[in-house]
Amino acid sequence: MPSLNTMDRCMTPQGQATASSRGKCSVRRRPALAIELSLGLACMLAFRSSSSPSFVPARPARQLAEEPDTSRRQMLASLGVLSALPAGPALALEEYTDQQLGISFRHPLGLQKSQYKGYNVFLRDILQPMEYIGVKVIDTQRKSLDDVGTPEEVGKKLVADLVPAKAPQEIIKAASFKDQSGRRNDIIEYAYQWVFDDATAKMTGRNKFQAHCKALVTIKNGKEYRVIIGSEEDRWEKRREDYGPAIDTFVIP
Repeated sequence: MPSLNTMDRCMTPQGQATASSRGKCSVRRRPALAIELSLGLACMLAFRSSSSPSFVPARPARQLAEEPDTSRRQMLASLGVLSALPAGPALALEEYTDQQLGISFRHPLGLQKSQYKGYNVFLRDILQPMEYIGVKVIDTQRKSLDDVGTPEEVGKKLVADLVPAKAPQEIIKAASFKDQSGRRNDIIEYAYQWVFDDATAKMTGRNKFQAHCKALVTIKNGKEYRVIIGSEEDRWEKRREDYGPAIDTFVIP
């Protein structure tokens, strides 16, 4: 950097460059300024490469909305699961009913039913296994979510149960509404970052992922019901529209 003496020679007491010295000073400072900028940029790049932010910024929603879905539809067609889908970009919905659990909801065609620890129902995308709809039914002594607390407290409990304790995490939104029967339902939206297992890391070529999830939580007849939709952050804008009906149409008879 230029010395204080050099800068003093270029500046008047009011902080303005003098007419006689302005040209000389600007010539003398340009090489030093270029070196400063180069060193500063190098330091910033080194810092970014050595540190890992808790949350990676997602692509703009407009970019996601314009991303073509043709290759996905072609792949699903080759797997024989797209015959009932409409020609347009919107996905058709089908009803999922579990009489034993006493639940029903609607979801896009093409999801594969899978087994996943801790979930009573788990539907996963064939091509994107990080995209899913899951339902958990848990025994509880509580009569309603009022016994748990505010929506924020419900959200903290939910995230503590579903997200690894050391994972960077954030509760984005917590809100309540009452259905036609007067029962309280909470909507919790949250995000977190965690690491893939070795096999998945090798397959994807990366170690970390950032998930974005939304959950419906309610209590009825000694059961706590959780309906959770999720995807990786950079695909959330697309999947929240596709998987949102699972939350919107969830019914406990």
